[in-house]
Formats: sequence, C-alpha cells, structure tokens
Amino acid sequence: WKQSETLRHTPSNIQYTITGSGIASSGDLAYVYGNTSINNKRDNYLHIWRKEKGGWKSALEVLRY
Repeated sequence: WKQSETLRHTPSNIQYTITGSGIASSGDLAYVYGNTSINNKRDNYLHIWRKEKGGWKSALEVLRY
C-alpha cells in the first residue's frame, strides 16, 4: 500500500485520548500512546515523532481500528 491509500482507508472520526508520553534524553525522539474511539469502538494507538531541522515530524503511527 502507498501512504495515500492508507490515509484514504483511515477513518476521519478518530478520537484520541492520551494515556502516556515520553521524550528521549537526547531530545530528538518523542512518543505518545493511548486510546482511540472510532464509532463507539475503543482501541489503542502509538505515535512516534523525531525532531528534524524543520521541527517535529511523524516517524511512526500504529493505529488499531
């Protein structure tokens, strides 16, 4: 799958609730995890970011739905 196909299949009505987060001691990697709610179904997610010259960029998203 291409990224555009993945985005097209991702529900647009996801509600995120953060339950935890952290940042690397180097300050260049961060993460947030928690729960999602999609059409009254609860599940989990994980977002990881990396700091680049232009700011924070998404490095990985794990989403169950």
